[in-house]
Amino acid sequence: MNLLDSIKERTKEDHQSVEKVLITELKSLSSMEQYGHLLERLYAFYKPLEDEIQLAIDTTFISDISARKHTERLLQDIHAIHASFKPDTTFNPLSISSTSYALGILYVIEGSTLGGQIIVKMLDKQLSVTSVGAHTYFDSYSEETQKMWTSFKDSMLKIEATINEEEMIRGAKETFSALQSHLTQTKS
Repeated sequence: MNLLDSIKERTKEDHQSVEKVLITELKSLSSMEQYGHLLERLYAFYKPLEDEIQLAIDTTFISDISARKHTERLLQDIHAIHASFKPDTTFNPLSISSTSYALGILYVIEGSTLGGQIIVKMLDKQLSVTSVGAHTYFDSYSEETQKMWTSFKDSMLKIEATINEEEMIRGAKETFSALQSHLTQTKS
């Protein structure tokens, strides 16, 4: 079993738990204001992690790491809904202790782009998010999503021997857990 098969298997329940919370909330959205609030909460969670990941993982690990930024898209979507958003920069859900741990977090973030296209279709039916330009986060890579995921997986397999598997899995599991907790605690 390679590293990616192992992390997928060992984080399956964590992934399903947070996915259930997020999908339930997405299905309950009935206004752009509610959608904007969800995006703000996602921004508060992911922005500090993304900043730390960009420092912890360099191009020797992931050659296109600078292309793997998603929080600017969250800001675009939030501003498409209401321009007065002031980011909360005080929240920091996790502390990155190693490159392997950071790669576990990145595994969660990059994996979430796969479901994003399905989420955009769902949100378009509910709220017409595409018509107001508030869909770029969930459609991060658009037509390039599968290509970017394959590139990420290929990069991981190339450096597999240098990764501390337990640390990477811990990073992924703690990210899923922290996101679930954040979504549950910050829902209004």
